[in-house]
Amino acid sequence: MTDDTRRLLPENLPVVAGHLEEAIGEFQGWGVRIVRASRLPVIVRLLRRTAERGSYPSDRKELAVLGEAIRDAQEFIEIANVLPAVPIPSLLNDLQVAVGGALSAPGPTGPHLRLQTQLWVGAMLTTEEQGAGVLAHHSDEKNPDYILWNGTLRYALEVKRPNGALGPQ
Repeated sequence: MTDDTRRLLPENLPVVAGHLEEAIGEFQGWGVRIVRASRLPVIVRLLRRTAERGSYPSDRKELAVLGEAIRDAQEFIEIANVLPAVPIPSLLNDLQVAVGGALSAPGPTGPHLRLQTQLWVGAMLTTEEQGAGVLAHHSDEKNPDYILWNGTLRYALEVKRPNGALGPQ
């Protein structure tokens, strides 16, 4: 017997929506501006409407948009889970850009999606308890997104989000 509360069934989407609402509250606590018409609140409403309908859309484009919404929700939840109590200015700026943009079907990557991926990778590095750090400020010089430590060695990490097809189609 499987535990259906852990499966990504339409009736379980309100749980994801609730966690995203908590994440929005944490971002706002950091001073991030999120208006009702912006992407994250739109995702919350889409997840709740899908749950009320009780099924996933049959239209491929609508399903693709919902898939993007679910992925974005999960990534922002993970990002919120690792934010420190005191805002880090460079992360605050990146987070403000990341929460922007419109919800849409998969396609070309804009700055908001690139920064979302960058922040999500940082969240995953943090949860893995690897020696990872973020630069506390950005300067006019090129800086890596993260610094990883392995014993006495330090590695610069640049995060990139795929933009388009990744190989033979």
